Amino acid sequence: MHHLCAIVLALALGPAHAEPPAAPLAGPKVAAADHPTIIERGFDGLVKLAEPTPEQAALGLLTLSDSEKAATGAVLSKRAAILDEFLTNNIPLLTQFGNANGDTKEQLALAYAAMIKLKPLTDLGPLQNQLHAALGPQNAEKFDAIMKDYWAAYIKDRAKIKKPDGKYPNKIEIMAEAKLQSLGKAIENSFKQMMEGGDLIYQYLFKGITLRPDQSDKLHDLVNNFARTTKGNATNEQNGQLFFSILPILDETQRPLFTANIRELGGKPKKKQ
Repeated sequence: MHHLCAIVLALALGPAHAEPPAAPLAGPKVAAADHPTIIERGFDGLVKLAEPTPEQAALGLLTLSDSEKAATGAVLSKRAAILDEFLTNNIPLLTQFGNANGDTKEQLALAYAAMIKLKPLTDLGPLQNQLHAALGPQNAEKFDAIMKDYWAAYIKDRAKIKKPDGKYPNKIEIMAEAKLQSLGKAIENSFKQMMEGGDLIYQYLFKGITLRPDQSDKLHDLVNNFARTTKGNATNEQNGQLFFSILPILDETQRPLFTANIRELGGKPKKKQ
């Protein structure tokens, strides 16, 4: 299923701007012809997936004009805003995906639902194409050359690794898997930043609950302190402490709604009121 979701995602994102040929491998962080490279190898000897994305890593090697900085910054800001909005509105969906526990049918259904909700992102087209269009002719050529060499090396490495079914992956599967990993990392980073700020937690914990000003002030302080302390990596004990710190602040009509929100965040359906 993992490979199937990767292929679905890649088809939705579209092909890369420059088709990578079977070119010789370049060394890590050294000049290849007249351009630098983002190719680096891990301890396993394989070309690493460049972070935060291969496209952004390649962009970071270019000397940009002020107009190119503004144009590429706008592309990346728009992408980040879409991911933030997706997270803000779909935490329960992502939680359900994490709780699917290997249920292929359920995971596929949830992955499809996530892809539908990510349509504003996929409608923008491949990130490589967007950044290419935001660059002047010289930097666009350098950018494409860096990406071409990178994908050639990345694909060449992984084309030699058998899949669980004993077959070797093709180029589409390899690039799809890489795109899936990059998008997943971007969502993870965006989620962590939003969790550290506390606003996302507050929004979901008290969704649909009308709070008095005095309650709102106290709860904002509690949640913000929780977010600063846990930095998006709260333990079950810390979550429990937050839960029991919040309950006394809520009244009897608010507590059932709060508990229902907790259940939804845990990937469980709300009980009928």
